[in-house]
Amino acid sequence: MLVMSNTSWAADYYIVNDNGTFKHSTTSFAHAKSSGTAELPTTFAAGDNLYFAKGTYTLTQTLTINQSVNLYGGFSGDETTINT
Repeated sequence: MLVMSNTSWAADYYIVNDNGTFKHSTTSFAHAKSSGTAELPTTFAAGDNLYFAKGTYTLTQTLTINQSVNLYGGFSGDETTINT
């Protein structure tokens, strides 16, 4: 039996400003800073979580953000949960 679904899985994006360059990772702030991808995705899906390390961010690209995307900010980068 073959079962197909078009279920979209939510993703976590950890975003840092590394000397004026956006970097992101789907695993941690530390990974984003050390070896993260320089370009942010331009489209985010419902249920995605965007975690911004504290800092100033100036966008140079257009982002499409679904109304159900969660934005969080002000992280120092060493938190283990969203509440610490």
